[in-house]
Amino acid sequence: MWNRFASLSVIITAVLFCSQITVAEEKPIQPVKVDLGRPVSFEKDVFPILDANCIACHNVAKKEGSLVLENVEDLIKGGDSGASVVPGKPDESYFYNVASRTEESFMPPLPNKVGAKALTPQQVWIVRQWILEGAKSSGKSANAGVAWQSLPPDLNSIYSAALSPWARYAAAGRANRIAVYDLAAGAEVATLNDPALLKLQKDGKPFYPLGAAHRDFVHSLAFNSDGSLLASGGYRVVKLWKKSIGNVVKKMDLPAAVTGLALNADRSVLAVATADNSASLWKLPEGTKLVDLKGHAGEIKGLAFTPDRTKVVTSSADQSLRVWNAADGKQISTMKTPAVINALTVSNDGTQVIAGAANQMIYAWPLTLPAPKEGETAPEIPAALYELKGHAKPVTSVKLIAPAGTQLVSGSEDGTIRIWDLAGKKEIRSINHGAPVTDVDVTADGKTLVSVSINGTGKIWQVADGKMLKEFRGDLSKERQMILATETQTVTKQQVALADAAVKAADKNVKDREEELKKRNEELAAAQKAVPEEKKKADESAKKLEAAKAELAKLLADHKKKIDDAVNAANAQKAAADKAVADAEAKLKQTNDANQAEIAAVEKEV
Repeated sequence: MWNRFASLSVIITAVLFCSQITVAEEKPIQPVKVDLGRPVSFEKDVFPILDANCIACHNVAKKEGSLVLENVEDLIKGGDSGASVVPGKPDESYFYNVASRTEESFMPPLPNKVGAKALTPQQVWIVRQWILEGAKSSGKSANAGVAWQSLPPDLNSIYSAALSPWARYAAAGRANRIAVYDLAAGAEVATLNDPALLKLQKDGKPFYPLGAAHRDFVHSLAFNSDGSLLASGGYRVVKLWKKSIGNVVKKMDLPAAVTGLALNADRSVLAVATADNSASLWKLPEGTKLVDLKGHAGEIKGLAFTPDRTKVVTSSADQSLRVWNAADGKQISTMKTPAVINALTVSNDGTQVIAGAANQMIYAWPLTLPAPKEGETAPEIPAALYELKGHAKPVTSVKLIAPAGTQLVSGSEDGTIRIWDLAGKKEIRSINHGAPVTDVDVTADGKTLVSVSINGTGKIWQVADGKMLKEFRGDLSKERQMILATETQTVTKQQVALADAAVKAADKNVKDREEELKKRNEELAAAQKAVPEEKKKADESAKKLEAAKAELAKLLADHKKKIDDAVNAANAQKAAADKAVADAEAKLKQTNDANQAEIAAVEKEV
């Protein structure tokens, strides 16, 4: 009982306390004058008040109630409740009334999650006075104190970096610029610039001549889960950059289906082989055709530029190898080959053509064939500088291992990838792909190679020891999506398992509660069943009690009467005794008086 009264007391106290707080909050804030010695400035005086207590909820990004308080124009315009400020009339201004807490709903509301506080009397006066003075702006931003300067062009410090999913791309915040690198190609593939910043000028010159993603240093970078978005953080701003996927930059019209592609060293020219037994060179990124390479009698199988970009080497199903001038497309030399050359590459020094043939061999020929000696004719098939033997079926691909170019990787229909030492003319390592290999390639750092097969599999290998790092099947992007979906499914299953366990626990709890409730109901029913009998007993006991009370009352009354009678008798006896004493005393007095009279008479006679 006392606990119930104590709880009730606490509740009443809490209600009274909260009521007092509410009353305190609802009490209007009376303005107290501040001696500024000048007109009130929105930027210097009003904005700091808003920044501390209002803008967290009423900014351009969030704008609760469609109200923005970051500038005078939006402040006057107001939001869902209409105009917020009437210049010159604070008492008619909704913003002033809710800020001074003379009109609901009060701003900022208390309590809140952003640490905003009710305005002080001095702050209320500043807001009121600013409205009285016309609610003007100086025309300068509240952040006008930031005087932006372009960063020095030689400033290249990197303060942030991010790796895309699957480690394909890396983004680096270099000063106020963002560079994106293709890790597979080992090259920078994009520089991210904010078009709005590129338009800025100073003295008729670009304010950011090197381009800019942010005004100040890029302090943070992060890719989203599929690598399609990059978020960058700078001074008071976060920007989102979207990766362009599948955009056609330039479409080139070709005479037949494409059978091969090759880029020159600086990626400025693209060589395209087509099914009409010809090739053509195209200028990048414009996509304009430079020259045609015509002369082969069969489909072109191999295509490569020399490192100095001046020549193009082709091989064909017609069992010939030709060297072309990249500038004008004229043929420089031609030679017959012992078999169809399926793939070729040019040594780093530009002196040798290394070719993978359909007869399982790898050949190295000089790029420029020596002229025959006087009196001799050139051999139909010139002798190779060296041959590499090892594959059991046609060689389908050859690539130099960068950056040194002293090793070669080859792929074959025999299902193997082989690494060769060109200086020693020997095989270093054989790797089993497990199915006919259609192509191989090597990363720019020479540490990783990839092989693909006709069975739709691709495998990534470590060059140093031939260890497989990864296997993928079919479409790589779809496989990655499948992996992400599988991971999501795994997480979802775990969440379902946790939810299922929670449901089972809740079911058990409900069952336990139902059993407890049943037990309590049975006890209640038993108690309710016992009530009539107990009531009957109680009624009988009550009757007996009343009878006992009546008997007791009767006994008490009789006893009282006897006592009263005894008292009355005693009083009567006392009264009789008192009368007898009084009578005796009177007689005695009479006797004494008589005796005294006799004595007096005798004395008189004597």
